[in-house]
Amino acid sequence: MLFRSLAVALEHERPEVRRRAIAVLGAIGTKAAVVLPRLKEAVQKESGDLRIAAASALWQIGGDAETAVPVLIELLKGEETASRAQAAQVLGTIGKKASAAVAELTAALADEDDTVFQAGRLALHRIDVQAMTQALIDVLKKRDPVTFRRA
Repeated sequence: MLFRSLAVALEHERPEVRRRAIAVLGAIGTKAAVVLPRLKEAVQKESGDLRIAAASALWQIGGDAETAVPVLIELLKGEETASRAQAAQVLGTIGKKASAAVAELTAALADEDDTVFQAGRLALHRIDVQAMTQALIDVLKKRDPVTFRRA
């Protein structure tokens, strides 16, 4: 009954209702596997933070890095600062299975927004410490005072 109600909430007209349903499903974890097909739909048809939430839930419920990581990489390259930072955070949560995102996370270290920079740095640390170290060395070599302080 609970999963049926949450699955119905994934189709609700209000984004906030869909967002909360996705968050609850992710928090439930593997026991919510019955709704994975609906979450895979959501990760494709939603936008912005709802796509990030759906990708995160896919990882939390089924360990589905194959579906989640490409979506998060796409959002990491997007225009919205908050979405870039959130995508980097979720990639860090996925860890080594998000290694396909190393190049984009390295590029995030050049982001003007400090939140994106820090989220990218932390994600790189969780995914590939050597790549993070090299990326920070490259940032420090530029000797830009603002970037230097952030690194």
